[in-house]
Amino acid sequence: MNAFINDLKVKFSSHSNKQKAAQMKSYLRDQFEFFGINAPERKKICRDIINQHSEIDWQEAKNIAKTLMNLPQREFHYSSIQLMEKYKKQWDESLINMITYYTEHKAWWDTIDYATSRLLEFYYKVHGPQLDVLNKWNQSQNIWQVRVSIIWQLHLKELTQADLLAASIIPHLESKEFFIQKAIGWSLRAYAKTNPEWVTHFVDSYPLPALSRREALKHLV
Repeated sequence: MNAFINDLKVKFSSHSNKQKAAQMKSYLRDQFEFFGINAPERKKICRDIINQHSEIDWQEAKNIAKTLMNLPQREFHYSSIQLMEKYKKQWDESLINMITYYTEHKAWWDTIDYATSRLLEFYYKVHGPQLDVLNKWNQSQNIWQVRVSIIWQLHLKELTQADLLAASIIPHLESKEFFIQKAIGWSLRAYAKTNPEWVTHFVDSYPLPALSRREALKHLV
């Protein structure tokens, strides 16, 4: 574990850019430190380090991923998720615990959306959604768990289960939380590309927040 993290830290440090780091930190409201590495370069560095440590098994990878999430720079947090994605063939139900971990540690929209699209969405596409987990997240006081429960079908197109999408949205129609309102609109906008009639009917049938409604209908009007 230490060798992997140390190698990643050395590479990130050698590619750091103070000016970009300041810009990235400002973009995320000064919540996280950055090395200042653009996404393509950061992903390549992480991929190279993962390949250098191919002896790491799934259990150790999860432990490394958690450790990375507790380091200060945001590039480590993105790399944690990238590491989990690498072990796709070894995924089991413990991946769901990792998603929960991401919603509870250094959580913000960037890591939440990244983990949902690259991990949870694919896992549920292959193994089927765990409704008990989705319901628990949807009823949570943790806004990131709610967001995950709403957007996990974002890229499934014709495989989207509209009944689950509706069920995830309806309990939060009165939410004042920006990131939940945005998730509602975003998920509907994505599904509108596949089933515009359903989305139009849904928007007309429920009192969506103004932000959600605008997002949902962005490409339909």
